[in-house]
Amino acid sequence: MKKACLNNISKYRNVLFGIAIISIMIFHWCENYVAVYDSGLLWMMAEVYVLLIGSIGVEIFLFLSGIGLCYSLKKDNSVKSFYKRRLLRILPAYAIGGGIYWIVEDIIILKGSFINVVYDFSFASFWCDGVTRFWYIGLLLPLYILYPLVYKCFDTEKKMAFRRLMTMISGSVLLITIVWFFGKDTYENIEIALWRIPIFLAGAYMGERLYAGDEFNRGDGIICVIGIVLKFMACVCTFGMMVGKYTLPNIFRSRLAVSVFAVALVCVVVMLLEKMKYDKMKRFFSYAGTLSLELYISHIAVRAIARLLEFPIYNIFFYCCCMAAAVILSILLKEVSCSLQKLLNGRGQ
Repeated sequence: MKKACLNNISKYRNVLFGIAIISIMIFHWCENYVAVYDSGLLWMMAEVYVLLIGSIGVEIFLFLSGIGLCYSLKKDNSVKSFYKRRLLRILPAYAIGGGIYWIVEDIIILKGSFINVVYDFSFASFWCDGVTRFWYIGLLLPLYILYPLVYKCFDTEKKMAFRRLMTMISGSVLLITIVWFFGKDTYENIEIALWRIPIFLAGAYMGERLYAGDEFNRGDGIICVIGIVLKFMACVCTFGMMVGKYTLPNIFRSRLAVSVFAVALVCVVVMLLEKMKYDKMKRFFSYAGTLSLELYISHIAVRAIARLLEFPIYNIFFYCCCMAAAVILSILLKEVSCSLQKLLNGRGQ
């Protein structure tokens, strides 16, 4: 249990990334389906998936990203090199995939101008208007920029690092509350990103513990139990609302509660992976994990274009075809972006 939950998170990082991106792709189909149908076996399966899993893959992404950034800066503590590696990892893929997507949407489909492309591509439309295509990258970039400061906060004695984590999470919740109080429209636009900051901070803190070789302890167990209880209460709350019998406080269904459950889920999945003998399945998810950024960009782009063209993406066969196209595009995007990374890296030396 100890090694499976902490020391092996890094070992199975790509596998976890793969599971996360595939879970997001499944969630998006379920989301499409329940928006159109309200009965039947597929509807029930989609509702259960949305209830139990939802978009938790995003929380897992950010948790693992926090861990990965810690390892990256530990191996080379040059902030300049850190920024270079991180930006070269994310910007070429987004510049190509996101750039093509916004040209297709803004100019070809919506008959807009290049100004619209720049506005959307720069994430100004997300932070100002709540346009959520590629919002994850729009959040990740400022987190990358701020991470060296976060790293310094956690690069200290364990108890102090934990107190700082609690302080930073409390501060982020306070900031979100202030945004909500003084600008509800702004909050509605960007809450999808703001409430994911705490799980990223938790990942950055956990990265320090993993790098130091810490083992699963009683506190970790308590957090896992809390996460599972919160998820159970969220299911009870949602079910009660569906049948109209009772309701529970929204805290159980909040993104913050989902973040706690995400940590518990990562620990449980890693423990199961350590015990599993299915190496081919692990390799499959690991390969998907190496494509996670490109697959995210391609998946979001294909799904969004299909919705704009009013294609029946709630149809499981059509959605599978869209996702197959996204997989092919992600492989191509990976190859092209890697070539561009090498070119830019060579010029920078």
